[in-house]
Amino acid sequence: MTEQNRLAELEQKWLNGSISDDEAKEYAAWYNSAQNNPIVIPEHIASSKEEHKTRILEGLLAKLEYSNGKTLEPKPMWYRNKTYLGIAASLLMILGIASFWFATENKAPENTITTQDKKAGTEGLVLSLENGETVEIDSLADGLIASQDGVEIYKKDGAIYYKGEAGKISYNTAHTPKGRKFEIQLPDGSNVWLNAESTIKYPIEFAVNQRKVLVSGEAYFEVTRNENAPFIVETEDQTIQVLGTQFNINSYSNENASRTTLLEGKVKISCQGEEHFLTPNEQITYDRNKETLAKSEVNAKQSISWVQGYFNFQDSDLAGIMKQIERWYNIEVEFQAGVDQNQTFSGRTSMNQNLSEVLKVLELSGIKTQLQNNKLTVIP
Repeated sequence: MTEQNRLAELEQKWLNGSISDDEAKEYAAWYNSAQNNPIVIPEHIASSKEEHKTRILEGLLAKLEYSNGKTLEPKPMWYRNKTYLGIAASLLMILGIASFWFATENKAPENTITTQDKKAGTEGLVLSLENGETVEIDSLADGLIASQDGVEIYKKDGAIYYKGEAGKISYNTAHTPKGRKFEIQLPDGSNVWLNAESTIKYPIEFAVNQRKVLVSGEAYFEVTRNENAPFIVETEDQTIQVLGTQFNINSYSNENASRTTLLEGKVKISCQGEEHFLTPNEQITYDRNKETLAKSEVNAKQSISWVQGYFNFQDSDLAGIMKQIERWYNIEVEFQAGVDQNQTFSGRTSMNQNLSEVLKVLELSGIKTQLQNNKLTVIP
């Protein structure tokens, strides 16, 4: 049997759930051997790249979800992207799935962190009132936490919300430091989730004909519909206008691009003198270096994995991955000379585990790190 036929046989076994542990190891070993030969995907397996990815992912999720009749938490998944010729690019997801499964074995890589570690981030927020008073939400019990101009601010079940009417223009600024994320219910009933190191400024009572907020960092919105008062979000690069919808904004000032991704409804985006409309599963990316806009089709749900407690990287470069790790674990990341920060990875793993567990998964893809005194160094 030729190598190509053997690999096709292993893939078919993966898809129908009959692959053994030894066969999965064989498949993963082939991927990790850094071969680069094109592989043709038989038509009976998939008629298109998207169908192929979907079938592979469905097989993976089914395999992770049930074991001996018990529901399991999703295990860490990660793979390093490689460059292939022609149809071989379609095989990328297969190879990734094989290495995902292989990476879940309880085998410690040579370069795992053993002397130091960092706990995962948690829920938390710093709320700044109009009068300069600040309220740290982290340790406060549920109930009334502040009052401002006739409006009462409450904390309940890991979120804050507003009650009352201000009768005047007055603002709050909510900020999540590194290692924190939080949910806010805005005065109009809209909900917003802030990722780590993010800020939103908003009035404690919206105007009758407009609802406007300012955002930096990353935020996911579920906007209450009001046709008489458009909801407007301003970031460093973009202005997003909606009536009622669900969308995610990623606009960190220390990154090279900002992205707006639509899950439901419709939004209008203004940026650099251009206007674009998004429909569900579309994303606008603004490249700050090139000063260009690009629209693309995406799986929008992946953009809010962080809300559900997961890192989810799709063709993400190492620099961007480390920025997310830096923000969530409240550390500093440094790259030594010789590290390719542009190499890309895809994968998914829980945000609710210690830093060492996340790094073990990365190290299986060849990324070496050292943690000392709150500084994570990436070494060649």
